[in-house]
Amino acid sequence: MIALFGSGFSVPQALALDDRSVYDTGDMHGSIRLSPQYAEMLWSAGFHDIDSPNHTGLTPMMQSWYAANFEMVNWFMQKGVSGRSRHQDAPLYGLHLLAVRIAYPGAYFRHDSDLIDTDLALILNLQHDQTINHDGCVCICAPQGCTPASFLVKRVLRIYDKKLYALFPEWCEKTNPSAELLEHSAREYTRAWICRKMLLPHTCCVIGQKCEIMVQPQQPENSYEVLFIAKLFVEDYMRLYDRRRPEYGGPLENFPRLFIGEVESTSNGGFMTFPSISSMARL
Repeated sequence: MIALFGSGFSVPQALALDDRSVYDTGDMHGSIRLSPQYAEMLWSAGFHDIDSPNHTGLTPMMQSWYAANFEMVNWFMQKGVSGRSRHQDAPLYGLHLLAVRIAYPGAYFRHDSDLIDTDLALILNLQHDQTINHDGCVCICAPQGCTPASFLVKRVLRIYDKKLYALFPEWCEKTNPSAELLEHSAREYTRAWICRKMLLPHTCCVIGQKCEIMVQPQQPENSYEVLFIAKLFVEDYMRLYDRRRPEYGGPLENFPRLFIGEVESTSNGGFMTFPSISSMARL
């Protein structure tokens, strides 16, 4: 605060008393936003701590990714913050948080993901590093760790399930993945979607409304035996996916919804519609 007073700023009492960074823009709706112009004023006034996490584990850089505020992402990088910054509490990077924002646009974007503009240069820079595509969790929905595509599925509220049919093509349009990454992401998205259809619990982490890391508590009915049966079902569906994929010649971003639709409409041929975790508990 001394730096602000010394530079002639009038500091509101609320700002003087709270314990948050002046660069903290953590907000579930993406409505709290900082511009490079005002960030530069704060920097010039002596506020150089731009890489400390807040109480939910997000640094200002990661908050900017979560808000899809790419002007500020670039500003922090110009000040020396790593473009490969991650969540303090889990190996989640910028693309994971961008996926969460696209899945839940929030009030700033009027709950319309079409209004979210992206910065392809920043996105491609992260996509080139394959070591940060998975978050390190182990779950039926993502045995090798959750990808940004997995978080697209995990963050959509269940009352908006129909949004999943259009969400992956939109993600591809906004991030322009390479052919290899597109192939991988389509499969991961489909796997996460299958687990959602089966109402499977996530044993991996999920992101809360303020980007805090949460792990869902295990329910009593979800015994080891039930989850083992569920995994067998999921693996059967993924083998079917791998057989169907070479037969499909259309845009790959549309294949997950077509595959899910095929499974749901199958009445014979060995594959039933998605069973729920509760129905498997009765087996």
